[in-house]
Amino acid sequence: MDPTTDLTFADIERAARSATRVLQDRGLVCCLFGSAGSAYLAEIGRVPGDVDIIVMPGDYQDAESIKDLLVGADARFFLLASRRRDATHRVLWFRLPGYMTTQRRVKVDILVPPCGDLHIPHLHEGRIVHVKGIPVLQLFGLLLLKVQGWWQHRTSNRSDFKAKQDADLSDIRALATVAELMNLHWNVEIYKWPSDFIERGEVHVNKLITRKGADGRKISGMGFRASFRALGFDA
Repeated sequence: MDPTTDLTFADIERAARSATRVLQDRGLVCCLFGSAGSAYLAEIGRVPGDVDIIVMPGDYQDAESIKDLLVGADARFFLLASRRRDATHRVLWFRLPGYMTTQRRVKVDILVPPCGDLHIPHLHEGRIVHVKGIPVLQLFGLLLLKVQGWWQHRTSNRSDFKAKQDADLSDIRALATVAELMNLHWNVEIYKWPSDFIERGEVHVNKLITRKGADGRKISGMGFRASFRALGFDA
């Protein structure tokens, strides 16, 4: 059995709680996003495969130094070289109970803006919610980053990235459903986030509407400016 599969949500939560506690104790602003973040705000119908954490630069300016911080602060974290030949980063893992016999572990991805093609806005506590004591990116920001990630995976040359598209869409549907229930609306949220993040988000949502009409139209109820009538939706 692959020790990185058959994870439970309790496994994901254990890794997320341990990592964010260390980071917050060091005064770093951090939060979950991606599928792990989505699982705290919506019913995504599956257990995330890893934990994605955004960390704002502070005393630690890059992801590699933050990984070293976590390894030094909690012996359950450890680093392995990436399997990719061209990679310069190390992969951070969290040991689960029974690791010595089962090797069960959770991958933890640390992202410090700027993050290459993924445009992450500046974060402060006002853009973070706490669920069961764990910091999670607010729903609107989480949704826009999920759509952005879907587009990256869709247009990537890497087969492992392309394979993530269905999971991305599933998360987007779940988040959009919660956003609808919460009556989140573009014309309100637009004032809470940086303009460049909003503009980029609109571009990616419109790409989603064009290629995946039903999923994009779900988000359109939030007031994104786009020609939905051409897709059979009265905006």
